[in-house]
Amino acid sequence: MFLSDSIKSCYSPGVIFSIFVEDFEGKFIEGEHLADTFDSYITGLENLVKVLNMEKIVKIIRTNDLLKVNYNIQTITKQLEENYEKLKKYWYESDLKGIEGSELFDSYRQIEKIGWYGTIGNDTRDYYLGRLNNILGDTKSAEEKTNMTIRLLACVLIHRQFNVFRMQENREPVKLSFLKISGGPKKLMDGRIDMRTIPTNISKRHISPWASKGCLRVKNDQVLPSLKRWQELLDESCESIKGKMIFERSHRKICFDTNFLVK
Repeated sequence: MFLSDSIKSCYSPGVIFSIFVEDFEGKFIEGEHLADTFDSYITGLENLVKVLNMEKIVKIIRTNDLLKVNYNIQTITKQLEENYEKLKKYWYESDLKGIEGSELFDSYRQIEKIGWYGTIGNDTRDYYLGRLNNILGDTKSAEEKTNMTIRLLACVLIHRQFNVFRMQENREPVKLSFLKISGGPKKLMDGRIDMRTIPTNISKRHISPWASKGCLRVKNDQVLPSLKRWQELLDESCESIKGKMIFERSHRKICFDTNFLVK
């Protein structure tokens, strides 16, 4: 599943964290045919919060619901399509003619008018396309990966244009990200906290949740979490035993398919 860069969180009355899960954006990036996959992922997260009795601490908010309540969804969709078309035109024109000096292109002036900051440099392009190469391998063409990246950037821009995650007028949201920011002006770092998937005392390795498979491993008689890229699990040297993890409290129960790693 290729979701946006981060799960965003902000202060909200009555709870400590509001976690926004970007289902609206995910469907725009990957397509409506994955609607059931997104819903299953988010429902599992919602159930986990309930089973762990964290409802007074954590609130899960689907961006699709947030947008429908606070905005005209047709306006959002129209602007998102405009963002995509203008960013695509700039991407391909600068790819053909060169990024250096692309500030002079009409396509650049058009993305500047709708709120985009700075050129989309090679560092940004290589970063996102490299991520997709690692995640998707040969399952998508180079053109499809480029299209997904441009759609992602269109979603990033829609967040800025509508201040989607601002829950209170005088408070900026804190943005928690599993990935470092790539490119753009320094002011994009305002209110942003980069975080790890697993603490360094458990594993030095960091992979974003959507690019990895959560597993369990045994070390010094301890069962510890481990992250593996999907392709790594196909390696014959990495034997995995299928298992399940069950969280249960009162009348609530949630079950996860979990691989145990054996080397």
